[in-house]
Amino acid sequence: MCLHSLITTKRKNNWLLVWNIKSKKDIARDICTHGSCIQDTKAGKFVLIRQLTEGVPSLMIYTPHFFRRYAERVGIDLQGIPLIIEFIKMNDTFYIKKRIIQEKEELTATFNEGVAFCKEIDDCHHRCYIMKTFISYDMRKEDQEPGFIESELCRFKADMEYEQELKANPDLPWHNSLLY
Repeated sequence: MCLHSLITTKRKNNWLLVWNIKSKKDIARDICTHGSCIQDTKAGKFVLIRQLTEGVPSLMIYTPHFFRRYAERVGIDLQGIPLIIEFIKMNDTFYIKKRIIQEKEELTATFNEGVAFCKEIDDCHHRCYIMKTFISYDMRKEDQEPGFIESELCRFKADMEYEQELKANPDLPWHNSLLY
């Protein structure tokens, strides 16, 4: 189940709050929350999500192009806020991987429905990842497949470790499953 609220502040900032509840049984613990700032520009909607990746504060920036490609490549006829909600609902975990291919660094983020090609920008306070475009898994090239499989295994392992931690410690508070 996915619940959401769109909030506009006095300063005209738009915030999308999404609660993705994975299981009614563990509703108190197994809930994924997202606070996303939506910047509406002439080019389209940019979505900014602040979260932790490997314990480090990170800023994820999703471009309008990313969302257009996501809709096109998973075959859904949505745009704007409904499209953003659908992406967050369907892709609540990810894993970022750096690889060197032909002396060039490639940064990808694997999601439930596919892969984002990213660019990392370092500043003194955050890691910043710009999600540039999205491809579905059936669009990947042969030389990319081993990296995607490795990333998916890491994402699956992190999910399984959290599930084991929940079983061992039932008082563990809810989490944001995007915190990898």
